[in-house]
Amino acid sequence: MANNEATQALSEVLSSNGTDLLIRKNNEEVLVSELDNKIVGLYFSEKLDRRCKRFNALLLEAYDKLKEKGMEFEVVLVSQDETETEIREWLKDIPWLALPFKEDRSSAVKLRCYFDVQTLPGLVIIGQNGETLMHNALRLIAQHGIGDFPFTPEKLAELAEADRKLRKGQTLKTLLVCEDLDFIVDNSGMRVNVAELVGIPVLLFFSSGKSPQCQKFLPKLIEMYKELKNIHYEDFEVVFVSSDLERQNFVEHFSQMPWYCLPYEDTRITYLNWYFYIEELPTVVVIGNHGETVTTEGVEMISVHGADAFPFDEDRMMILREVIQSSRKRLKTENYKCIDHGLRSDAQDGTSSSIFLPGDYFISNHWKVLVSELDNKILGLYFWKSSDENCRRFNSFLIKTYYELKRMGKDFEVVLISQDLSETQFRASLDTMPWLALPFKHKACAKLVHRYDLRVLPTLVILRPDREVLMLNAVGIIEDHGSSAYPFNSERIAQLDRQLREAQTLKYLLCSEDRDFLVDNLFGPQQVSDFAGKSVLIFFSAEHIPQCKTFLTELIQTYDELLEEETLEVVFVSRDRDVRTFDRHFSKMKWLALPCNDKRIRFLLRWFDIGDLPRAVVIGPSGKTTTLNGVNLVMEFGAHGIPFTSERITIICYSVPVSDLENKPVGLYFSEALDIDCVRFNPYLLETYNGLRQDGMAFEVVLISQDESVVEFGGSLEAMPWLAMPFDENISNELRKYFRIQSLPGLVIIGPNGKTLIPNAVDLIKKHGSRAYPFTPEKLTELDEQREEEQTLEKLLISEDYDFLMHTFSSIEKVSNLVGKHVLLFFSAGHFPQSVTFLPKLIQAYNELKASWKVLEVVFVSCDLDHTKFIEHYAKMPWLALPYDDERIESLKLWFDIKELPRVVVIGPCGRTVTTEALYMISVHGAKAFPFDETHLLSLRKELTTLPRWPKKCWSEEKHEHLLVLAFEELYECSVCSAYGICWCYHCEVKVSSLVGKIVCLYFSGSWCGPCRRFTPKLVELYKELASRGNFEVAFISSDKNEESFTDYFAEMPWLAIPFSDLDTGEHLNDLFKVRGIPNLVIIDENGIVSTEQGTRTVIEYGVNGYPFTPERINFLKEEEEAAKRNQTLSSILVSSSRDYVISNNGNQVPVCELEGKTVGIYFSMTCYSVSREFTPVLVEFYKKLKEKGHDFEIVLVSLDQDEERFKQGFETMPWLALPFNDKSNGKLARCFELRTLPTLVLIGPDGRTLNSNVAELIEEHGIGAYPFTPAKLVELAEIEKAKLEAQTLESLLVSGSKDFVIEKSHSKVPIFELVGKTILLYFSAHWCPPCRAFLPKLIKAYHDIKAKDSAFEVIFISSDCDQSAFDEFFSSMPWLALPYGDERKKFLQCRFKIHGIPEVVAIGPSGQTLTKEAQNVISAHGADAYPFTEEHLKQLVEKMDEVAKECPEKVKHESHIEHELVLTRRGGYSCDGCGEAGCNWSFYCDECDFDLHPNCALKNNEETKDDQKAEQGYVCDGETKDDQKAEQGYVCDGDVCHKV
Repeated sequence: MANNEATQALSEVLSSNGTDLLIRKNNEEVLVSELDNKIVGLYFSEKLDRRCKRFNALLLEAYDKLKEKGMEFEVVLVSQDETETEIREWLKDIPWLALPFKEDRSSAVKLRCYFDVQTLPGLVIIGQNGETLMHNALRLIAQHGIGDFPFTPEKLAELAEADRKLRKGQTLKTLLVCEDLDFIVDNSGMRVNVAELVGIPVLLFFSSGKSPQCQKFLPKLIEMYKELKNIHYEDFEVVFVSSDLERQNFVEHFSQMPWYCLPYEDTRITYLNWYFYIEELPTVVVIGNHGETVTTEGVEMISVHGADAFPFDEDRMMILREVIQSSRKRLKTENYKCIDHGLRSDAQDGTSSSIFLPGDYFISNHWKVLVSELDNKILGLYFWKSSDENCRRFNSFLIKTYYELKRMGKDFEVVLISQDLSETQFRASLDTMPWLALPFKHKACAKLVHRYDLRVLPTLVILRPDREVLMLNAVGIIEDHGSSAYPFNSERIAQLDRQLREAQTLKYLLCSEDRDFLVDNLFGPQQVSDFAGKSVLIFFSAEHIPQCKTFLTELIQTYDELLEEETLEVVFVSRDRDVRTFDRHFSKMKWLALPCNDKRIRFLLRWFDIGDLPRAVVIGPSGKTTTLNGVNLVMEFGAHGIPFTSERITIICYSVPVSDLENKPVGLYFSEALDIDCVRFNPYLLETYNGLRQDGMAFEVVLISQDESVVEFGGSLEAMPWLAMPFDENISNELRKYFRIQSLPGLVIIGPNGKTLIPNAVDLIKKHGSRAYPFTPEKLTELDEQREEEQTLEKLLISEDYDFLMHTFSSIEKVSNLVGKHVLLFFSAGHFPQSVTFLPKLIQAYNELKASWKVLEVVFVSCDLDHTKFIEHYAKMPWLALPYDDERIESLKLWFDIKELPRVVVIGPCGRTVTTEALYMISVHGAKAFPFDETHLLSLRKELTTLPRWPKKCWSEEKHEHLLVLAFEELYECSVCSAYGICWCYHCEVKVSSLVGKIVCLYFSGSWCGPCRRFTPKLVELYKELASRGNFEVAFISSDKNEESFTDYFAEMPWLAIPFSDLDTGEHLNDLFKVRGIPNLVIIDENGIVSTEQGTRTVIEYGVNGYPFTPERINFLKEEEEAAKRNQTLSSILVSSSRDYVISNNGNQVPVCELEGKTVGIYFSMTCYSVSREFTPVLVEFYKKLKEKGHDFEIVLVSLDQDEERFKQGFETMPWLALPFNDKSNGKLARCFELRTLPTLVLIGPDGRTLNSNVAELIEEHGIGAYPFTPAKLVELAEIEKAKLEAQTLESLLVSGSKDFVIEKSHSKVPIFELVGKTILLYFSAHWCPPCRAFLPKLIKAYHDIKAKDSAFEVIFISSDCDQSAFDEFFSSMPWLALPYGDERKKFLQCRFKIHGIPEVVAIGPSGQTLTKEAQNVISAHGADAYPFTEEHLKQLVEKMDEVAKECPEKVKHESHIEHELVLTRRGGYSCDGCGEAGCNWSFYCDECDFDLHPNCALKNNEETKDDQKAEQGYVCDGETKDDQKAEQGYVCDGDVCHKV
């Protein structure tokens, strides 16, 4: 009572605050004076307040009981509501009095201030004489009910003492057990006895689903809960105490939680709220092991520290406060570096952070040891607590290991970092240990706990002599390996782990030193050896987890089904808290178990990395792990999944007997996931398939995948409802070849009798959908006739939303106005030369017909690439058009089967199709072709079919080099004027016999292939130079997918070709010469003998000098080049037969002799590539600095640009000299210096000899400091580089300014410091690169396999993609981390690791040192077995492969390379020319042809080898992908790697 000492009667108090009358629920008025001499409770409350609502029920119960006993007690409601309505509503439900409502609420406010009521609800007890007995009786009413009455001082003192005793004797049972309520429930509704939680910390979580603060805090609490559970600290639990007012809110809120709760509206909820006086939500009360209240501030601790706050006691809080304070001090003084792990300060340099000061010491039972005395020893920091059972269990392992290492003379020491609460416990522990200890409560203890992120006890941190962390927790390693684990480095641990896993047996997993049996519910112990040769499912479970109960039912059912077969045994591994729970849980099972709390349980949890429960691991008959995913497999497949191998699951999921397809029409669907035409066709086929299935039709589709990887195949199959052939490139290619599928998609319809009905039904499905069923000729004829009968102009040109045409951009024309006219549909596109050529003829015919009043109109149907091209093209036309991108365009193209452009379709006045070949009629006859019907056409043809009076043969040397023969052709295109003609033409047919005695080049090429288009001009140039000799010819064998592409491409070539229609000859030649990639040039000499199948390389390298391309001539040229190398001078390098000068960028010629005696850099560059453009400014600066210092140094540019404008653009920025554009010496120099990458700067000394084959990287890294590139200078630079490498850490590689993170797929940031101590793979890759996409599934598999056995491993994707969307798409398929797209650190890493090709994988060890830059090769060859990528481990792998190679023959003959023997050769990385997969170390190799086969592939007899990944018609495009994705500028794809050019 504020400043009120004198006692007043209650009536006086109320009157003085403006209240003389009180009211009841029936509006009865009561004088205040009637309350005198009664005990009165002034109840300050608000109707909608959550706590007020909860207390109302308690107060009402107490009030009614007192009234029943005739007690003089009254309650007066002092409402804090803002409206009279709320008060009157409230009075309907309560029997006591209330203050009348006043608009200004003055009485209620004054009384609340008078009695100093801070929070609601409040219950002030006024005695009979008006004195205040209690300022707030809420908690007494809540805890004791009417037992508190009559609230005398003596009674209150008695209750206070009872309350003190209650709290002093508080246990978990006194809190959570009330009369017959002794349970809590889980999410499934299962009851759990409170007694099961006794002895462990329990968090009481007071929360409400309606509270935003609770919803915000809940994810943090769940994260902490899972984190603690995942590190096997399961001896703690959370209990949800709901404050929800509605059951639905309670159910929704609790469904998000993985722990227990008190049931909704349980009486214990109210008791706990008042017991802990819960005033705000959320609140977390922590109950300790002995039932004591540890803290009521759990929310703040968890919000700030998360799982680090566990176990929430004062010691833990003191540690965390010290850590925070020391961190602030460290930041303020800047005297500490967070990455340092040193234990001793370095007084000399003052740079390392210091946990211990000079003079600090450790103690043992008998003496003190200075910290400095432990330098140069491996140190184990042993975090321990004497009361912890796990610590006591581990102690014996560590003592045994410690003594063994001491006997072996190893420099190893252990230091105890005790977490005991009393010094007595600390001293008692130390007495039993042979090692050193940190003094009790030493100030360094908190810092060490924070530094090594202590989460669980015991923990043993292993430090190297330089105090870098070797292992953050070696407890499991000591338990598994003991002293064998020394010196505790990752290589040793990986070696031991690998040895153990390779030797894994069921006995090793389930037996311990003192136990070789399992327990049984009925028959007692059974020997583990009894189950040898069986599959065994190890079942990890705990009764209190709802998911375990659900799975147990499924597992029992599966077990019962397999009981008679005796093919599977189950072993239960319990995670239950005590023996009683274990017994109850195990009693429901019919199989065996490890004994409760068996020490082998911890080993199995660690061995299989068991986190969430339940888990089921299947061990095969050989004792090896079959699957870690047994839970999902049992739930999905039950007994059918046995023995749960991947092969078995595949069979269950996907196998359908081929016999099931007999007597059905079947569509063989040739498709590729990434092909845009296939993607567009899929919806048509899907609609047709679903429609036929719904109608009950017997029809099936079988996918014949043309995908490059099984990952893409799997993705395709998942999205489709039909069947598929198992992924096999050989079978797919054979089927595609058999059915002659030229382009994708392809749909071959096989009839019920097994015969081919339709060779490609793609267009048929687009046109008719399910109406085409059953795809017989009769049905198709019927559909065509029906379509013809139904066709009208309106049906063709009117859709739902469009019934008009455009007229020269300014107006529209209704389609109905064209009915009754001849309408010409003109399909065209401005980028087609034929369209441009034909357009004037059509315009002329149109104008002539219009002038003669013919009832005719033309409608332009655009196939232009974009709107701008459409406008440009249509602007030249005088007729109508469909709008650009109109939906009717695709419909018309499909209706009239438009495959080539231009095309003219004539629609007659009745709406029927007159002809689809009007283009040729107009080309030949112009306006005379009208009205385009068959009768009129025959009359025109009659005039031309009479044999003309022209010579049968003619020779026109200026037009064509061969004799031309007069021949009858239905239709042709003139090769001179490009106009179309019919009936008669002069035609060239070259007989094959005319090529006898000539050098003939068979040129395998395709218009779609980028490298082919780059090579063709070189071959044209060569042909023109050699054709005049009369004994040289080229024959083009096309790989194009249609005749139009073939014709356009062949038009660029001055030589002969195999007709496109002659597919058999083309295929025969492809098979004969085993053509696997294009461009390919096979050169045949005058005698018909193959000179070389590597003609492409020969032409590129030697050009016309290689003629006649015999092996003798090529060997002569090679010897000539070798001689030139041996006698190399600057003139021999730069002077050619036609040039003895170089040029400056202003066009001046500088004689080469002026450069004699200088140091000269030969600079190979290409302006169009970004890497060259980025390096050139660096070289310019280097050049200028050397010139300023007077050095006799010059540079000569050798440009590899194909475009002169780009050459000039690049050269004008360079202050040095150059060879002229496209000089013939360019290729020779590139070959002479074995050019591998761009940019390259070859250093030529004053004597003309080569000093260094490439100093570009040295200049980029060291600038002017690299000059003069002498051996001594290179040694000096190597030392600098070595020092850099030795100082390398993960942070030095991946932290740059504020960029100290990598990202997950969700784009959330992962700090680099979280990756320190792990093995990291830097994966340089890009989505546009086919070899990268091919390698990705192997890396993903290796990643998962490695993660399964060692979580201290991660991959970081470093993208070379062209844009953010490509990066996002590619990254979405990866399970690891990445540098953000466009991150500046990428360039630094590429330079640091000299990345010249992708995919490339660099392995970084736990210490931050580079393990290997060849991880891509070893992963391709060995998969996860390559881990941990150390030199020692990789050497072991090589030795194993060497052992295998010893058993192989030295030479083999193989049908895939019949020309030469293949020699067993030690190789680096290579791509197998048989199966297309990567290989390393050993290959059967042909040096002459650069041909590799895996030993396995080479030793397979009579098996067809896999072709390389193929593009159009089965070819791989060596430099660009077959789809629209082009390699990023600066890269070229070659075999298994995309190289920087």
